[in-house]
Amino acid sequence: MRISVYQSANSPNWERNLEKAVATCRSAQGLIVAPELFLTGYDFSKTEEAVSFTKTAIPELSSVCRERKNSWVGSFLVQEGRQLFNRQLLLNSKFEYDKVNLFPLLEEDKHLAPGKTISVFPIDKTGFTAGLGICYDLRFPELFRRLTYNGANLFLLSAQWSASRMEHFRSLVVARALENQAFMVAANASGETAKTIMGGHSLVVSPTGEILFEGDADEMLKAVEISPEEAQKYRNDFPAVSTFIEREKNGNSFLPLRRF
Repeated sequence: MRISVYQSANSPNWERNLEKAVATCRSAQGLIVAPELFLTGYDFSKTEEAVSFTKTAIPELSSVCRERKNSWVGSFLVQEGRQLFNRQLLLNSKFEYDKVNLFPLLEEDKHLAPGKTISVFPIDKTGFTAGLGICYDLRFPELFRRLTYNGANLFLLSAQWSASRMEHFRSLVVARALENQAFMVAANASGETAKTIMGGHSLVVSPTGEILFEGDADEMLKAVEISPEEAQKYRNDFPAVSTFIEREKNGNSFLPLRRF
């Protein structure tokens, strides 16, 4: 299966961000993973404008994806009633995920509502089941463990991860892939948003923890071929995930605590 990681540069020019996304969709093939809030970035002083722009941008980008027979995963600022969500979407489908772990350093917890569920979905005719995650979620291994328990062998992460913490990003992406014996595609932004420089260095990591691709700090698009058989073979050869799933089924994930 061909999967492309799109590392976009943040810009206050939202129209330009949309134009670049549309151009990317026209030039790529297969599934494209984009960063977190890649259209509007973080600016909670303009949430009304961002929501309005996103409402018109999603149909335009979705139309191009249908025309090119491509799939697109990225996160968008959306509103339901009086609540705002950082929502990851697979365009032209019903599959979505609202960010559960809101990042306090960018004041997400003051402006957004947290998601209540996790999300997995099958990717037709590929053998992959994808689990979704957004940026700060990466620091919470239990989320990815639940995705794995529910069948995920591929994680799709959209991020706005700062340049100052890139070693954390790399280490955590590799850890989530390795401990769950799953592929991880992590699309990070570059450029600046919320007065913070983002680090780029998007990653594609194998189930064995091997870095198959790592970007630099610039805007880019990279396609990588991945195989569900590789993930399954490693899970068969080294049955850590099957041991975890068996314990979960038997209700033995957490042993009783013995205090001293």
